[in-house]
Amino acid sequence: MPWEHPWLYPIQTMLLVQPLWCALLWPLWTWIGIRGVSQKIRYMTVVVSLVAFGWASGFFSQNVSVEGQQILVANVNAYAGEQDMLQGYLSMLGVSTIVLLEKRAEEISGFKRVADDFDTVVKKPSHHTAVFCKEECTAWVSPQIGSSSMSMSMALMSLPEQRCLVAVHIPPPTPIDATGMRPYVEYLLSVIENGQLLRDWEVCQQGDRVIVAGDFNAVSGSWAHATLLDTGLVDAQIHSGIVGSTWPSESKDFVKMPVFRIDHVLHHPSIQLGVEQVRIPHSDHQGLLLSLP
Repeated sequence: MPWEHPWLYPIQTMLLVQPLWCALLWPLWTWIGIRGVSQKIRYMTVVVSLVAFGWASGFFSQNVSVEGQQILVANVNAYAGEQDMLQGYLSMLGVSTIVLLEKRAEEISGFKRVADDFDTVVKKPSHHTAVFCKEECTAWVSPQIGSSSMSMSMALMSLPEQRCLVAVHIPPPTPIDATGMRPYVEYLLSVIENGQLLRDWEVCQQGDRVIVAGDFNAVSGSWAHATLLDTGLVDAQIHSGIVGSTWPSESKDFVKMPVFRIDHVLHHPSIQLGVEQVRIPHSDHQGLLLSLP
């Protein structure tokens, strides 16, 4: 399949986002194409154009306003440097919990690092995960999951009201090794059904309603995204359009112009939550800020 080849995967990704990009440009095409047509067709074309543009720009997204616990899940880019600046920035965000995908911060003022895999020998610092909490919390970071040549960890956090946060960093299929994504996602499939945990899983319990959040390295409609939706989860940002894009952000290696949504929040249908994108200094990803009652 295309997503299992490091060079075909980017092509598939570009094709999957074409409808969104085309819809954004639809008003321009309408302006060019309606000249010389009848007034009725002109009006119909303009309406379709506006609807398409509204969909692509996130106009129809349901912005859920939720007050309560705020959790940041963010890929912070292990290779960006400036660790002290990042740690200071994170300490001032006003959130209660921070899950860092990739190792770029070890201590955050006002927070306790409650779970991490920093002592685990991994191939790259980008394969680490850590959980920081302001108040008492229960969390766990898994061993590396994936293939023998490409694997990442994930974090679990027990939340009130029988909810379990699963913070993921799905191994990227490109540019070198595409073997890690399938076993990582299949591991999640083995523990989630109908949006709930099938069994006790470290700090979370059987029957807990699941929130899967983090870096999927996959756009909406891709195999990884669609497969996890098939477990009974729903996409919290399904109608966010281009506004929900998270990559590439402001990394020193990329232009600050997010056009791909590869960081996602999927959750049990009965869970109410809000999601915002948050700037992460010098990371190529925007962070995901979850608000839970």
